Amino acid sequence: MATAGGGVKAERTSYVGRAREIAQARRLLNRGRLVTLTGPGGVGKTRLALRVARSARYADGTVFVELADLRDPALVAGAVAGALGLRALSGRPGLSLVVDHLADREVLLLLDNCEHVLDACAELAVAVLAGCPRVGVLATSRQSLGAEGEHVLSVPPLSVPEDVDGADENESVRLFADRARAVAPDFEVTDDNRADVVALVRRLEGVPLAIELAAARVRALTPAQIVARLDLRILSRDAGPQRQRSLRATIDWSHDLCTEPERLVWRRASVFSGSFDLEAAEAVCGGDGVDRADVLDLVDGLLDKSVLIREDHSGLLRYRMLETLRQYGHEKLGADADRVARRHRDWYDHLTACFADRWLTAEQLAWLDRLPRELTNIWVALEFCVRTPGEAAVAVRMLDRIRPYWSVFGHMNEVRHYACQAAAQLTEDSREYRVAVWIEGFLAALRGDAELAAKGLFRAAELATAAADDELSADVAFSAGMGMFLADHTAQAIPLLEQALVGYRAAGFPEGIINALCFGGFAHGYNGDYAAARALLDECVAMSEDAGEIYFRSWAMCALGYIHLEADDLAEAERYGRLAVRHGSTTEAWFIVAASIHMLAWNAARGRMFDRAVTLFGAADVIWASIDLQARSFPIWVARLDRHEALTKEALGATAYDRTYSRGRAMSVAAAVDYALGKHRPPPEIVGLTRREQEIAELVAEGMTNREIAERLSIARRTAETHVGHILTKLNLANRAQLAVWVTSRR
Repeated sequence: MATAGGGVKAERTSYVGRAREIAQARRLLNRGRLVTLTGPGGVGKTRLALRVARSARYADGTVFVELADLRDPALVAGAVAGALGLRALSGRPGLSLVVDHLADREVLLLLDNCEHVLDACAELAVAVLAGCPRVGVLATSRQSLGAEGEHVLSVPPLSVPEDVDGADENESVRLFADRARAVAPDFEVTDDNRADVVALVRRLEGVPLAIELAAARVRALTPAQIVARLDLRILSRDAGPQRQRSLRATIDWSHDLCTEPERLVWRRASVFSGSFDLEAAEAVCGGDGVDRADVLDLVDGLLDKSVLIREDHSGLLRYRMLETLRQYGHEKLGADADRVARRHRDWYDHLTACFADRWLTAEQLAWLDRLPRELTNIWVALEFCVRTPGEAAVAVRMLDRIRPYWSVFGHMNEVRHYACQAAAQLTEDSREYRVAVWIEGFLAALRGDAELAAKGLFRAAELATAAADDELSADVAFSAGMGMFLADHTAQAIPLLEQALVGYRAAGFPEGIINALCFGGFAHGYNGDYAAARALLDECVAMSEDAGEIYFRSWAMCALGYIHLEADDLAEAERYGRLAVRHGSTTEAWFIVAASIHMLAWNAARGRMFDRAVTLFGAADVIWASIDLQARSFPIWVARLDRHEALTKEALGATAYDRTYSRGRAMSVAAAVDYALGKHRPPPEIVGLTRREQEIAELVAEGMTNREIAERLSIARRTAETHVGHILTKLNLANRAQLAVWVTSRR
């Protein structure tokens, strides 16, 4: 089940009971497609929702979206898009992106912890139900969404036994025993303690979170002792519903049983959104009563007490707090909340600086793996900046540092949201204001909004010139030059990209230099100056290799492939195109992969490998769709795309073209990459060869004569000749040399 952070929803423990509620929820989903599980914190809404999801039958599975991590309703649609694995490089509104993606899919969308973003969740649910006829929405919330067509199922506590007879099979007793064994493996419900366990779960009225917290005490106390202490706490609490007094008393007790340093870590960790690692915990929770060197042991203590949950991300440990416990801890922070929030912001400000410092190094892949897990906390840090007077400049600096990530891997709507809010609070004479204006113009250029891009970049250029801000002037020139190139105005793009390169060299900004070299080489090549193009791109590759990074290398390889194709050097175009696909897929830079596969398709068409070309057209569109773009979004490629499509349609005929394209379009992203790299061979019907013909084609590629083929396969020489003739006819190839190239390209 994918989460908004791209991982898998962590499961705290094994499941207990709930068969009746699962059946009810499934019936309601079948009846109305929107079901909200409501109830107070700690009653088990999330766990029930996960069990409903696992028992439901949706052809395309379930997508889990954790919303407790969000602080801003404007980010809800983006969180859902992220959970769906969408990287919206088009910059379209998140809601439109989600609805379009789900329109023809059969998915259960599980929105968890909606209570603080109810209106945004309701809007999303209504839009999905209207535009996605086979999608179900299952939400958990402390109150209903209030959306049209919503079915509400109030989640009750677990059942409690009326007496000790048969108590061992009761849901609450089983839950207590299961959680108790997690901290005391020898614990069992026996004749000696059964009555006390029954009294305990009845006192807690079957509230799962309260039972879990109480069970964590069995390492030090017997069930009878736990009951006695809880009774005193529950009875001493203010008036209110018994169930809520029981839960609150249990949390209070867990809090009081912690050491003072553990309590401080609990409270301070409540500022995190989603998961966090030990480094973050040390930075945010250490100091002022907590020795930073002790944070690891204190975190371990909170894990033992079931306050924190441990998550394993590919061997890297992270921690998370249940939302009810997080809210409790945040209440306890009181007047200290702003100070701790600032420490949280300072840590993620530092983290973005580390990303910027290490982006162009051999650590690039590690940071591309790490940053997505940190994004929800980065958004919280940015929210602190834009709502706290005098802090907006920090928000802009943070956004600017991670520009390689959002400009390539998405989240443009979130970046625009915070950049606009920050700019509104900054004075025009500050550098951060100038950068915020540039970010808005650059984002507009990336999503193809030429009018808004021109307005934003022109204003940023004015501000940069007035302030003699050479690096920002280079940023503006690069953005404008890249926009001109993609708009198929290469002659106008070249001087802008040259200006950017000069400015970046003067500023000593390696990322800018390498970017300007790459697009400058691209533009010179498309303008017919292949020597200048190769010189710039070779320097780009050399810088990339020296740095040990891989992302810009994949861009340079893509550009070199296109330039060699323009120069009719098909072998080199194929080589560089495959390198670009391989490197680009390693970093998941899908724009580069899509552009490279389209280039390989054109290369195949030029080499008269029409079947491969059309299959690649379909495969490329799979990749483009995954980032909400298409090749025709960029004028630089439209005429070339039209020319190569016409060439292949003329060769294959409209019917064969459509059939072959559809087979390529039906591939998964992984299969599309494999096919482009020659690792995946489509079934015989795709290429029109029988198994025997494919076998003979392989032998031709190995350089065998017809006589050698006949001897290898124990067939007549004339039969081998006939097979080779049929193969050449089917593939519309002129000779054995072309057949050898065709076979090699598919390996």
